[in-house]
Amino acid sequence: MRQARFSRDESGVTMIEFGLLAGPFMVVLMGIFMNSYILFSQSALDYAVDQAARSVMTGKTQSDSTIIDSTTFIDKVICGPLSNLPSYMDCTKLKVDMRVLPNFASSNPGAIFAPGGSTMFCPGVGSNYVMLSASYPLPTLFPLLTWISPNGTSIGASTTGLTLDANGNYIRTLESSIVLRNEPFTATSTLPGC
Repeated sequence: MRQARFSRDESGVTMIEFGLLAGPFMVVLMGIFMNSYILFSQSALDYAVDQAARSVMTGKTQSDSTIIDSTTFIDKVICGPLSNLPSYMDCTKLKVDMRVLPNFASSNPGAIFAPGGSTMFCPGVGSNYVMLSASYPLPTLFPLLTWISPNGTSIGASTTGLTLDANGNYIRTLESSIVLRNEPFTATSTLPGC
């Protein structure tokens, strides 16, 4: 009699089912948040590069005598007062490359930020083809999802597209590039990188 009553009792079933599903549910939820974070950050970087390219294309960057290198370009244009970059993106970690190209077809933004690649800063003069590229190391929100065991095997989610920073933390490198042709303005001076 007691055993039959115990086998019919379903009062703890919900708690047991939740206990079985809570772990996978939290992993999926963290994955959704992480992907949203990456997509929002990439979109913000793309917009910032687009606005900076407009400044270069119209000659505003070239006419500003205080912009002499990529650091001042980042401070005044990309992360300036009209910047739409989110507050969690540290502008000191942003890398920018700008170079003059012979034509649109000769652009290769992938080679710039590759290991061993070198960066330049040359916004060009009127009617030049210019490629503007930016790179940002975005830290992961949930390191638990990318935790690697000491023998090098992944026991978390996939680490595809992630690299390690100097402190051993996983980062995803966001890159944004745009190729443009400057308007036919007359340059007042040539920047040192050109």
